[in-house]
Amino acid sequence: MNQNTILAIMEKYSSDCMIGNLHDDETTICCIGNWHSIPSYVERYIDRHFENVIFGFRDEYTTCSDCGQIVKTSPDCHGWLPDYWMGDGELQCETCARKESFVGYMEDIVNDHNKANTMMSHEELETAGFEIYNCGYETGFHPHQTDSPEKVLQELQQENPDLDYLFSITGAGQFDVNWCVYCRKSA
Repeated sequence: MNQNTILAIMEKYSSDCMIGNLHDDETTICCIGNWHSIPSYVERYIDRHFENVIFGFRDEYTTCSDCGQIVKTSPDCHGWLPDYWMGDGELQCETCARKESFVGYMEDIVNDHNKANTMMSHEELETAGFEIYNCGYETGFHPHQTDSPEKVLQELQQENPDLDYLFSITGAGQFDVNWCVYCRKSA
């Protein structure tokens, strides 16, 4: 049985289905559809005949506009961070954003308190000319988690207007987000 067979079975019950590999894991097959309209025995049948299968709803996944691989767009745990970039109205998986749109991704999140890096490593940021300005910021529901990216950016731009700033999320929990600020000389 191949993926086309599974898709044909799923489409008997739901017209809005897709099947393919998860963008960061070629061994995982994603069966995406409206599982409220697909009988549970179909899911059990697929699960028995394939290894490494993920079942999800259509509103939790989409496809990369470049490579066509499936990308998860909804959190599945408290520490989940997006590994895709939505640039110019098209979604790119992390792999394609790194390969095809690295500069666009970086420029999109620079000097914007509403956007933060969730894909690039510390080393990649350094290669792009950024260095850590300050780490240890926390935003959350507890009294000591009061750091505001908007206020931090305003203060930094007043102190050093010749620098570009980039926020990078270092961790996420149920009620908080940890982040760093990187800087580089403005272009």
